[in-house]
Amino acid sequence: MGYRINGRDDERQEAPPAGLDAIEVEAVEPNPILRGDVRIPNYFKDYWQPILGHKAAATYEMILRFAYGDSETCTVSLHRLAASLGMDRNELKGRERRDVRAGRASGYHERGTIEILCDAGLIEIQRQGQIGKQSYLFRVVKNPPPLTDQQVSALPCILQRAHKDLIDRCRRDLEKRRRMQRRPMSGTAPRPDDSATQDRMTPSSRVGDGATQQWMTASPQTIHTNLLALPPHTEGQSEAPLPERLVVVLRDSPFEVIKPDALLQLLTQYGAEKVTLAIDVLTGQYRGGNRRIAHPLPLLRKTLRAGLDMPEDYVPYEERIQRDEQTRRVAEESQALDEIERRDAIERRRLAEGILRGLPQEEQEAYRRRAIERVPAAFHGIKVLTDHALYQLVIEERMEVGNEQQAVV
Repeated sequence: MGYRINGRDDERQEAPPAGLDAIEVEAVEPNPILRGDVRIPNYFKDYWQPILGHKAAATYEMILRFAYGDSETCTVSLHRLAASLGMDRNELKGRERRDVRAGRASGYHERGTIEILCDAGLIEIQRQGQIGKQSYLFRVVKNPPPLTDQQVSALPCILQRAHKDLIDRCRRDLEKRRRMQRRPMSGTAPRPDDSATQDRMTPSSRVGDGATQQWMTASPQTIHTNLLALPPHTEGQSEAPLPERLVVVLRDSPFEVIKPDALLQLLTQYGAEKVTLAIDVLTGQYRGGNRRIAHPLPLLRKTLRAGLDMPEDYVPYEERIQRDEQTRRVAEESQALDEIERRDAIERRRLAEGILRGLPQEEQEAYRRRAIERVPAAFHGIKVLTDHALYQLVIEERMEVGNEQQAVV
C-alpha cells in the first residue's frame, strides 16, 4: 500500500492523530474490497438509530458515503440511493397510502426516510436542474449532535440507562483531563450572550404572579401574539411559568397548529398544567415511534377527556432542559480542551524544531534514527508520523535534562 498526500479520489483516509497541523493522508488501496470506508460514530449507531429507525439510519449512512473527505455536501440520485439500499424510491421520498380496511375511505401519508432525516436535522436537501433532469444536493451533518432529553426519553429503558452512563463517564473523563492540564484553561469557548433573550419582555415577566390568569382571559388573537413573542426556556429558571412552559412545549411540536381559540377552550376546561403535560407526553410518544399525528386537536381532546396514561420512562420538562444543558456544556468544554491540546502540540513542535536546528548534524541524525524505531514499520514511509515521534523524543529528553539540572541546583 502506498501513500499520497492531499489526494482527490473518494477513498481518503486520515492518518492516525499526530497532534500536529492538519495534513490529509490518502491511502491508495488496490484491493476493491478494502477501498474506501465510511466512519459512523458509535453514538449514532447506539442512540440515533433507534430514534430514526433502521431504514432511515441506513439512508443517512449511505448519503454520508458520498460526502468525500471533509466535504459536507454531495450530489447523488435517488435512483442510486434506492438501488444501493435495496429500497423503493417511494420509501426514500415518502408516499400517500390508502386505508384499505373495511369502512375506511381515507388515506394517510407514509414518511420517507429522507423526510425523517430532514426533520431530525441530520440532512438538508436541495433540488437542482429542470424537471425530468433533476439532481439532489445533500448537505449532511457528519457528526450528529447529542440527543435532546425528549429524544432520550423516547429510547427503550435499557438505552436510556446506557446513555446516562455514557454522559456520566464523559463528564468524569473531562474532569480528569482538566486536572491533568498543566496550564489554566484559557481557551474555553465563551457562553452565548443571553442579553438579547433577557431584554425581551414576555407576558409572564410583565404581569408577575398573575401571568396565568391574565394570559388565559385574553382574546384569542392576543394569545396567539403572546405565544409567538415568548422566548424559550433560559438558564437559571428553576420552573417556567405555566403559559411560557406551554409555549416551549408547543414549539416545533405537532400540536402547534391548534388554533388559539381551541387551545383557550382546553385551557379553561382542563387547566394549563394538564394541557401542557398532555402535549409534552403525546409529542414524545409519537416522535419516539416515528409516527405522524394527522389530527392533533381531536387527539388532545380525547386524551384529556379519557385521562393521561403516564409512561414509566417520562422525564419532566425541567429535568430534560437541565440534562440537555449539561450535555451541551460537556461538549463545549471538551472541544475547548481539544483546541488547547492542539495549540500545545504546535508549540511543542516549534520548540523541538528550534532545539534540533541548534544541534550538530550527527546528533540530529541520531535523534531521527531513534525516532523511527518508535514508529511501527508499516508507517515508516509517512513523514508526519516520523516527525511527530522525533519531536516527542526531543522534548522528552530535554525535559529530563532540565529536571536533572534543577535537582543538582
